[in-house]
Order: sequence, then C-alpha cells, then structure tokens
Amino acid sequence: MIKLSDDAIERIADEIASRMKNRWQIKDGWETGTPGHEKFWNDYIKRVDPHEKQYKGTIRKLLQKQANEVFDNIRRYPNNYIMWTFDRVKSFKELAEAEAKFITKLYEQEGQRAIDLALDLAKKAYGLKVEPEVAIAFDVNNPLVIEELLKQTRRFPAGVIGTTEEEIREAIAIGIREGETLDQVADRVEEKLGPTHILNRAELIARTEAIYAANAGADLGYIQSGVVEGKQWLIAWDERTCDICLDMEGMTAPVGTPIWEKEGLNIGDVQERYHLTFDYTEGEMPFPPIHPRCRCTIIPILKELSRNVLLWLEKVANREYELVKV
Repeated sequence: MIKLSDDAIERIADEIASRMKNRWQIKDGWETGTPGHEKFWNDYIKRVDPHEKQYKGTIRKLLQKQANEVFDNIRRYPNNYIMWTFDRVKSFKELAEAEAKFITKLYEQEGQRAIDLALDLAKKAYGLKVEPEVAIAFDVNNPLVIEELLKQTRRFPAGVIGTTEEEIREAIAIGIREGETLDQVADRVEEKLGPTHILNRAELIARTEAIYAANAGADLGYIQSGVVEGKQWLIAWDERTCDICLDMEGMTAPVGTPIWEKEGLNIGDVQERYHLTFDYTEGEMPFPPIHPRCRCTIIPILKELSRNVLLWLEKVANREYELVKV
C-alpha cells in the first residue's frame, strides 16, 4: 500500500490521464445492440419490475376507490351531473402518500446502485485499486434528492385526479351531445371507469412512475458519487422501441441537467419533431421516461481524470491507494 503525497497524486494523475482516450464513450460493453447493452438493460428492468408490479396493485385499488365513489354518487344523485364525482382532497392525500412511499424506495435503490457502479467504473478506468473498498451510502436527505422527491410527489396525484375528472366530463358531454337519457349517460360514465380501463391505466401509471423514479435516483446517485460528469441515454433495443426513443439513443447530458444532445440532434429537435410538451416535468426532460410506458434508462459518463477526482477517492478511502498497471 502507498500513502500518497500531493506531488505523487499529481504525477499519477498526469500519467493515467495520458492513457485515457475518448472519455465520453462507455468502455464497459454497453454499445447499442451488444450483449453488454442487453444485460445492462435487463438487469435494470429486473430491479425495477417488482416495484412496478406492486405499485400497479396499489394504484388499481385507489383508482377503483375513485370509481366506486363516483358510482355511489350517480345512484345517490341520478338527476345531477355535477355530483357525479369523488372526494378530490381525500384522493389527493391517498395518492400522494402511496407515491411518496413507492418512489422513495426506488430513489434509494437506484441511487445506491448508481454510486456503486460509478465508483467501480472509476477504479477500472483510472487504473487504481483502492483499499479499503470505496463505499458511499446514497443520501436520501440530500437537498437535491428531497427536492426531486417532493416535485414528483406533488405532480403525480394532481395528474391522476385531473385525468379521472376529465374522463367523467368527457363521458357526460358525449352522452348529452348524443341526446341520451340520464340512465344512458350514467351507464356511459360507469363504462368509462370500468375494470378494464382501470387495469390498463394502473399499468401505465405504475410503469411511467417507476421508470421516472429509477432514473431520478440514478441521476442523483451519479452526482453523489463524485466521479461522474455526464449521463448517456440508453434505450430498450427490441421490436417495441419507438422512433422517439431511437432518436434519443446515445444522447448525452451533464448530470443533473436536461441538456441532451448528440451529433446533429438535440432534445429540442426531438421535442419539436414529435410535438412533445413534457408537461409532467415542467417543460424539460431531465431523464427517462420521455413518453408513457417508456423503458429507457441512463448510464454514467466518468469525469476526466484529474487531481480533484483522485482527491475525492482519497477522501473516501482514507488516503490509501495502490497503483496498478493499466
């Protein structure tokens, strides 16, 4: 083991930096369509999928609760369309509580995974073996994490409630326009909020929220690792991959930002081409999903080896290093 002086750190940094080329390209076999790409994406889905399935069941119950309340009010006030609704305040609270519990677990899981992955790649890329093993715990109380958790938790219930209300209004409007009786309009509303619709909607919501939370956690984890400067968009490579995601494939952005670009194309071009609004993320696209049911994720781009990176690793590993051949 070698105790590194400041001068030694400078010399090691210069030597290893001279061997590093094209730092913005991932060297861990994740190129699109390769077995490494497929493994990375499959591992990602395997981690996220159990959370998504569990959350789908939770959302389905809450949507059914909304629908049942609407159905009860239809029977209670058969002649008053205005009363064909549900308790918005109570529903908002229930949805927010469910969302917060769900996404916090995913932020922590994928944030920690991102930190571990980034530090492992850093040790390989920089040609250093660090002892004791570098270990950083994802800080869920970090202000950036709390801010993102709060934003997602606030947006989610408002969006779900707004969609349910819009579906009710649309069903009533069509019934009135078609000259239907009150009973027929009521049947239309109940059909609109039926079991099949609720199941499909719960699946869409769970997938979208899971992918968002997982990638938010990863982005925040890469920031906390201290060795990542950028992120690269990684798509699911199969027959279901859409044109939007294909255009996003390979785009890069600094961590913590929505400034995606690659040669000849940027996020603004994609937004304009497909008429995307990014309403859910306040007009920006910091990380996937770029559309409902999107399956994309992000991979890290290491910082250029520098004295600061070595000092960071030194701080974590209590100034103990061993230099190995690259």
